[in-house]
Amino acid sequence: MPPCDLDAEAAVIATVMLLKAEFDNVASIVNWTMFYSDANKYVFEAITELALENQAIDSISVAQQLRRNGKLERVGGTPYLYDLTDKTPAVANVAAHAAIVRDKWQARQLILRCQRYAAEAYMAAEPSVDIIQRAENDIEELLSEGVGSELVPLGKILDDAVTERRTLRESGETGRGTGASTGFLKLDQMTGGLQDTDLVVIAGRPGMGKSAYTLNLLANVARPIGDEPPEGAALFSIEMPRSQIALRFACAEESIDVSGTRKNSLSEDEWDRLERAAVAFQRFPIWVDDSPALTVLDVRTRVKKLMRDIAAGRAAVPCSRLKVVAVDYLQLMKGIRRERDNRENEVASLSAGLKALAKDLKVTVIAVSQLNRNTERGGKKDRRPELSDLRESGAIEQDADIVWFLYRVAYYDRENTTDDAELIVAKDRNGPTGVVPLRFLEASTRFYERAEQSYDELSDDFARDG
Repeated sequence: MPPCDLDAEAAVIATVMLLKAEFDNVASIVNWTMFYSDANKYVFEAITELALENQAIDSISVAQQLRRNGKLERVGGTPYLYDLTDKTPAVANVAAHAAIVRDKWQARQLILRCQRYAAEAYMAAEPSVDIIQRAENDIEELLSEGVGSELVPLGKILDDAVTERRTLRESGETGRGTGASTGFLKLDQMTGGLQDTDLVVIAGRPGMGKSAYTLNLLANVARPIGDEPPEGAALFSIEMPRSQIALRFACAEESIDVSGTRKNSLSEDEWDRLERAAVAFQRFPIWVDDSPALTVLDVRTRVKKLMRDIAAGRAAVPCSRLKVVAVDYLQLMKGIRRERDNRENEVASLSAGLKALAKDLKVTVIAVSQLNRNTERGGKKDRRPELSDLRESGAIEQDADIVWFLYRVAYYDRENTTDDAELIVAKDRNGPTGVVPLRFLEASTRFYERAEQSYDELSDDFARDG
């Protein structure tokens, strides 16, 4: 017989029929599908329908509802209902009884799902890794089903937030945000650093330096300082192979010409610096995955495994915790695409999935995104991008907590030999918008922050133009 506890089921139903106020307490733990006995399942379904209509809940009302549903005789008629209430359970224990019902339901579900995946493994109709990934996701969902969200008093939440900031203040860390530093002072002042649960979108036209800026950010987050292990970063690159990514990290760190590494024509000094970077990056907790056709589930599964390894001390590089997960780039991911869905719906599922990932795992997720061609059409003088230029889906703008655009004048004006670049903060749910002036050294794919005066001038221009 599958795992079940008919006494606990009867106790839950009897308590609610005797005391309607207990329904809300029970409904936060179980629903009618979790009962093993069909009779109990139909009875609790009727109770739920009455509660939703704010009707009385007792033996007579439940019998009438069952009759309307055509299920009264299937449960054994009114005698069954009277038999339940005659058991007179201990009302104070209803939450414990409901938890037993849910626990037995989860055990039955676990058996069924494991049997299904065992059968699929025997059939060998698809790669085993696909079956394993679906099984992991399925069981993870099983853990959360039937568990209501915890409502926490505002006072408790505020006290925790104030305590966090008091700790920073007492350690002398005033004037900076509570998030991880991006390595760009003015950007940190505007945003407060990279915050847990945020989805940050870095967008621009091809060749603007989106990938380079993302690598710079990850290196700044994971840079070791002193003896304490730094926070870690994971990069999922669908566009570039990992060997090329590794060389770009090194070239940006040591100001080495990237093209020289491709042509194997580095000078002796550059070789020395490349080897120095190779040694230094042994201490950077940065992980790279260059798998093609990546899905949000793939990212979630691999990130959770990495987080488990870090927590258990199994990570190859010492790391306090995983702070940032970056995907380069969003439009190359595989989304959920049902029949009649268009590409915008698919991209919307990706952006929503990445935001959920950030919130569930309490990390910052950075999604690199392409822009459409609107900035290059017509005789438009100012080609700076706007939120409406995000490619293929308005859902990206909606789901993102922060949207940054990279803009370089030299991209459009080839006669312009300056290294001027701008990081345009076009959206920030919790901070100001504006412009952070940068320098971009294209040869080494490295961004630097400009001087204070340039920052103030560009910020004023952005405010007037906006």
